[in-house]
Amino acid sequence: MKYIFLAAVLLFVNSFAFSQKNIDYINTEVKKVEVQLNKKGEHLQLSNTQKDKLYTLFEDKYKRVDLFLLKDLSKSEISKGMTKIEEEFRPKIESILNLEQRLAFQKKRKTQASSK
Repeated sequence: MKYIFLAAVLLFVNSFAFSQKNIDYINTEVKKVEVQLNKKGEHLQLSNTQKDKLYTLFEDKYKRVDLFLLKDLSKSEISKGMTKIEEEFRPKIESILNLEQRLAFQKKRKTQASSK
């Protein structure tokens, strides 16, 4: 009986830790989008509806990344795979933004890419 209880407690703690990591990732990603847009002006702030959609999208992205990282891959394969996931989700993120936000977001991405 003790072992069953211990297993249940460990399972709960593990799922809680996973959930917390997931929430932290999602919050960080949404905040990055907000910061990029706010640097271009107050008029580009995200609406609550946009934030909700982004939270859902980043939750999906987190799951994809997490499943991908469970595979036993080399560093170059991980890099290629993460780039592929990023490229897959970028248009989805941009589709949530209005035209002005999208243009500011794309401009910021181009600036980051050229500085690398």
